Amino acid sequence: MERNIKELILEAYEDNQSKFKNITTGHISQYLKRNYNLKINCNKELTEMGFILKKDENEPSLIYVKKSEEKIKSLKPDQKSIQNKVEDRKTSPLLFKFAYFPNFINTLQELSNITQKEFWGNGNNILFSYIFKYFEFIYENKNYPNIITYNKDKTKACFNTGLYSTGFFPIFAYFEAQENGMYIFRKFCSNGDRVLDDLEIPKSLNDYALFKNELIFDSKLDFRINHLHLFERKDRLPEIVKKLNDRFIGHIINGELKIIKDNYNLQKMIIPAAYKQKVVLYIPLKLQEESVDTIVVVEKEEVKNEQYYAVRTILNPHDNIYKTARVLSIVESDWVKNTI
Repeated sequence: MERNIKELILEAYEDNQSKFKNITTGHISQYLKRNYNLKINCNKELTEMGFILKKDENEPSLIYVKKSEEKIKSLKPDQKSIQNKVEDRKTSPLLFKFAYFPNFINTLQELSNITQKEFWGNGNNILFSYIFKYFEFIYENKNYPNIITYNKDKTKACFNTGLYSTGFFPIFAYFEAQENGMYIFRKFCSNGDRVLDDLEIPKSLNDYALFKNELIFDSKLDFRINHLHLFERKDRLPEIVKKLNDRFIGHIINGELKIIKDNYNLQKMIIPAAYKQKVVLYIPLKLQEESVDTIVVVEKEEVKNEQYYAVRTILNPHDNIYKTARVLSIVESDWVKNTI
C-alpha cells in the first residue's frame, strides 16, 4: 500500500515539474485530489519519502518541495490493485465505493485494448481519470437515468462505459453482488452477452436530448460573471494580465466573452467538460499570446424560464483540461490536445 501511494506522489511531482519552476505541497495535493480523488497528509508523506520541504520566507503557508535524488528511487508500476492506493474508503473514488476490482491496472489495460484506438496517456493515466470521472458523472444522475442498470434482485449490475469497441459497438462493464453489499467487477462485454439476459441494456448519454443540448454553446444566452470570484483566482491568468488592476481584468474578460458570443468561428473552439454531475463548457481565450492561455468555465442555469451562462471560474491550460473534457466526448480541438 505504501509503495502505491509513493508511486502516485512521484507521478504528481514529475507532472508538476514540467509545468512549474517551483513546486509546492499544494501542487502535489491538488494533483492527487484532481486525478485520483485522493487526500493524504502531504507534508508527512513527502518527508517520509525523502523530499526536502522549505517554507517561503514571506508566505509561511507556502511550502516548496524539492526532490532528494539520494533518498528517492524510481518506483516500478505495481501490478496490485490500484484500490490499495486509497487507505480510507471515505476518500476513495466513487467507482471504488461501488465495486471492488481484483486488479484494476489489468482492468484498465484490458479496456484500453478493446476500445477504439486513441491516446490514453502514459500508463493509461487519461483512461484512469476517464473511468473515475465518467462514473461520478453518471452515478444516480437524475438527468440521465438508466445508464447504470440492475437485475430484479440487484445481484447484478451493469453500466455503459461511454466507450466503443474496435467494431464500433458500445462497451459495458458488468458486476456481481458480494455478501458485503458491494459489487465485484467481472468483465467488459457487449449487449448480446448472456450475463446481461436479465438486465435492461444501459442507455448511452447520447440517448438523452438534454445531454446533447448541453454540449452545444448557445450564443443567444447572456453571461453572468462573478467578478469577485475571478479576481480571487487571477493568479491563473497570464503574467501580463494578472498584474493589471481588477477593473481592467474585468473589462478584458467581459470584452473577450462578448467577442466570442458574436463570432461563430470562435464558438467552434468551445468544448464541453464534466464537473462532477454537471456539464460545463470550456471557453478558450488568448489574452497574451496567439495560443490559448486562459479558459473560462461556464454552466447553463435557468431562473423563471430564462436561461443564461454562469461563469464559474477560470483555469489555465495546465489544469488537466483534456482529462475533464474527454469524459463527455472525444476531443478533436487542437488547443485542448496541446494541453496534454
